Amino acid sequence: MDSFERLDADIRANLSKEFVEAAESRLHWEYSSSFDIAERQGAGLVYDRPDPLNQNLLERHMRTRSSFGMSALTAAALDVGADVENMLLPNGQRKSIVRIGCFCFIAETILDLSHRPAVAAYKQRLAGTNSAIRQLEMDLGDRPVLQADWTGCHLGVLLHGCRGDAFTRTGTGLNMFRIAFPNSSYDSWVWNKDVLSSQLSDDLGWTKSPADRAPKQFDKVAVRLRPASERRETK
Repeated sequence: MDSFERLDADIRANLSKEFVEAAESRLHWEYSSSFDIAERQGAGLVYDRPDPLNQNLLERHMRTRSSFGMSALTAAALDVGADVENMLLPNGQRKSIVRIGCFCFIAETILDLSHRPAVAAYKQRLAGTNSAIRQLEMDLGDRPVLQADWTGCHLGVLLHGCRGDAFTRTGTGLNMFRIAFPNSSYDSWVWNKDVLSSQLSDDLGWTKSPADRAPKQFDKVAVRLRPASERRETK
């Protein structure tokens, strides 16, 4: 069995339907929240013509899409009891990684469905951890700080985005969500399925929730990931 066949077999046998559905609901909630907040605050939105306020709100919405994915990924993991790691990058940024079964997941924003992997050093390192042969490297302090061992996991990516053409509910709402798995160099997708169109659920034989059902509503809360030193030991 080659590496792709092993990945495909693991996805079909072990990808969590509950986790994917939780991520979809959380992403819908995150994307809709900025528009909901603007409406509640009486931002005076103008829908039938270009408006400076609308443009500013749209630009802010597009800039913060990455945080939508991070929050949704973390919350979905907590919903299903998966492990979450708070990765510290050399530039001081923090990224969330979710470990669930034989997979680890990160989130990435996209502008269209032809999106190619957005290369970053930490993503390439994660993608390479599933390779049978790995180059031995000395830790020179330039690598992401991880508390957990992610070796042997398939790296999956939650790709998410919106139309982004106007600050309206449809323009800012989630309209792209795919589950993708990159190659070990993180420069192309070797497995990539759409969630919202039911391509993923149909391919895996899942019974998907009705498309017209409203996304689950959540309280807007901030999730704080505790360092490993603060976590209680669980049995």
